Amino acid sequence: MMVGRDGNVWGSAGEEVFRIDPTGTLSVVYTAPGPVSRLVVGNDGFLYGFTWQLISSDGAPGADHGEFFRLDYQGNHTQVLVLPHNIATDLVVG
Repeated sequence: MMVGRDGNVWGSAGEEVFRIDPTGTLSVVYTAPGPVSRLVVGNDGFLYGFTWQLISSDGAPGADHGEFFRLDYQGNHTQVLVLPHNIATDLVVG
């Protein structure tokens, strides 16, 4: 878990990205198609993560691919990059 620039605590568990606000309210803000890595805050302030999924790069079911994604603080998901194979590791900052 980590504190986002919005002051909320953000984290992931399994396929879900969640937010805990200052009052302690837990909200699931995004559900991924596969397990989600730890989240990091980019220099641009957005949240970034990685998940693997069983889709091809054109969106059709089939091959095992990894997705690098961005979330804003409202939980809006943007696909940044689809990788041609499964990467079973957490993101590394630096």
